[in-house]
Amino acid sequence: MKKQGTWSRTDKIARWSLVVSVAALLLAATPLIGDWIAWLREPAASISSLDQNATLIGENQKISGRADHLPKDGDLWLIVRTADPGDWYPQQKLEVSSDGIWNGEFDLGTPGRFQLSIYLADRESSGVLANSVETLEKNGFTKGVVSLPTQLVLMDSRAVIRAA
Repeated sequence: MKKQGTWSRTDKIARWSLVVSVAALLLAATPLIGDWIAWLREPAASISSLDQNATLIGENQKISGRADHLPKDGDLWLIVRTADPGDWYPQQKLEVSSDGIWNGEFDLGTPGRFQLSIYLADRESSGVLANSVETLEKNGFTKGVVSLPTQLVLMDSRAVIRAA
């Protein structure tokens, strides 16, 4: 007669097989779970190196900030807009380090008011912006882009003044 509460060898093998199978499924699903959790989090990017309405001296400037939870197929772009006539000047696609820090450089033409913006772009919009940068470089940045791709998402911006 079998004691109540003892497991036969077959029962033990079946239960361990179940435990190993569940563990394997969880490990296999981990990337999917990570993608799902990332999807739930809102992307965020901010400018940390410049205050609102900062006065800047000179053409060439540096900027830095932080980004979190960016989608894998998204790019962060720095774009400058002039006050008059309001043309857009995409500056660069920003590289975000593994700790979420990004750094960039931008040029301000003549003295005046400017809007510095950080946008999140999907792959298609990023391609359009990259082509715009090439065109701007060819024309010497004399004429900006009249409009931006509609899929861009504004993440942060700063109004700045370039002094003489």
